[in-house]
Amino acid sequence: MPMHSAPRADNFANSLFCQRLKTLEGKNDSLRILCSATERLVGHAQAISDQIVRHLPQFTLHNGTHLWNVLSFMEELAGGREGIQQLQAGDCAMAVWAAFIHDLGMVLEAGELASLDAADNYDTTPLSDIDGTLASDARVQDWRAYRDAHEHWQAIRKDPQSATSRMKLGIIRSAFIRDSHARQDSHTGHCRIDKWLNLIAQNDRLICQSLEDFALSERIVRVAVSHNQNINWLPRQLRAIEVENPDADYHDELGQIHWTWIGWLLRLADVFDCDASRTPRILFDHSGITDYRSQTGWKKHLSIRSAPSWQAGTDGQTLLYTCARCPDPVVEKSLHQITGWMNEEIDKCRSAWQAMNSDVRKSLVLALPSGARVDIKTREGGYLYQDIEFRLDRDAVVELLMGESLYGGAELALRELEQNALDAVHLRDQRQSLAEAIERANSKDKLRFPNQPCGAKTGAVHVTWGTEPDGRSWIRVQDHGVGADPQLFSGTPDSGCMRPVFNSGPRPA
Repeated sequence: MPMHSAPRADNFANSLFCQRLKTLEGKNDSLRILCSATERLVGHAQAISDQIVRHLPQFTLHNGTHLWNVLSFMEELAGGREGIQQLQAGDCAMAVWAAFIHDLGMVLEAGELASLDAADNYDTTPLSDIDGTLASDARVQDWRAYRDAHEHWQAIRKDPQSATSRMKLGIIRSAFIRDSHARQDSHTGHCRIDKWLNLIAQNDRLICQSLEDFALSERIVRVAVSHNQNINWLPRQLRAIEVENPDADYHDELGQIHWTWIGWLLRLADVFDCDASRTPRILFDHSGITDYRSQTGWKKHLSIRSAPSWQAGTDGQTLLYTCARCPDPVVEKSLHQITGWMNEEIDKCRSAWQAMNSDVRKSLVLALPSGARVDIKTREGGYLYQDIEFRLDRDAVVELLMGESLYGGAELALRELEQNALDAVHLRDQRQSLAEAIERANSKDKLRFPNQPCGAKTGAVHVTWGTEPDGRSWIRVQDHGVGADPQLFSGTPDSGCMRPVFNSGPRPA
């Protein structure tokens, strides 16, 4: 089937949106200022985004490469050169602004960083006694609630100064920053993106003038925030700030700005950016990424060596990601999950597009792919992949395990979980010893065993506990044992993989 790869912009000159904006700037002074302000904003946003790695050192990069990748996907979704030639200056400029400010919330400005540090260093002291400015900082309260609900927090409190505790606290803070980077403050209505855009405007006269001339600040911030919200969130928010028609907001000099359409481009482009361009191999190999979820995220991106191609088919174009060599089933499951998320977003945007006023749609292009999928060319080690899921009735299981009908005492349920975990670890050790004995004997009957779960080299059992935000308590027993799969319990619990226990010879009893 014919396929093509979308061209990627990497500077202002080769961006289709920016090229179109340059052709329109000669109409009046305001548009020339807007064009210059857009180019300057790109530079400011890249410089700020380069600081994200300071706060999220283990996460995949959200720097200038990611921002240009997002803008390139937005241009493809907008119909490429032909579709963008139909747009007015407002759409072109605001698409660029949305792409470049949407992740600024992942950078903490100095005041907020100091507030979070104070919240940790003086955890037992009321905020009002630390600093009068911190008492009204809802972010500090949000951070404490988020941190206290995390499964690692109780262990951190016991020994807060240890290297392990500091590392775990850093992982919790990174997760908090990412989860809250596009969240509005419930007290002020502002968010980090809003604060950064205001700070940029205070230090750049052209950007400040464009925001004032066209009253764009509140609108574009909400578009940027919307990529992390429900698809219906943006039009409601725009109407709340008295934008009469979020689908086509008319400005005398900018023409119609299609805010909801720009929001769709952004939310799709952000999730479509999943390849190795933003995860340098040398950085992964030498930066000491220890968080398991972060390792999986990096491996997922690294396994997709190049940008996806748009493959033509009978039902339209499919966004095809090619994985030349998948390192393990955990990464493969992650790839299927991300393409599944892409397909959910595509379906949501398709429904919203079809519900849009037909007169507005005539002036726009939304080149949605029919779907997204990943093509796994080679599975390293020859593993067989199968996604496995089963569900249990929570209340019935709790009654069975925690009641007295099965064990005679609720506390014995924990003993059973620990015993099962220890059995899994002991079985793994026995299998490994058998494999080593066969290898020493130079036997032709080679055993193959699954990858070590969670990257662990030795078996271990971890018991953790905590409380959910809704008040429910929980206990987790996690082991690095043999796991379970449909064939003789030989896979990892969270990998969804199937592996043969023997390459040849009889199947063990």
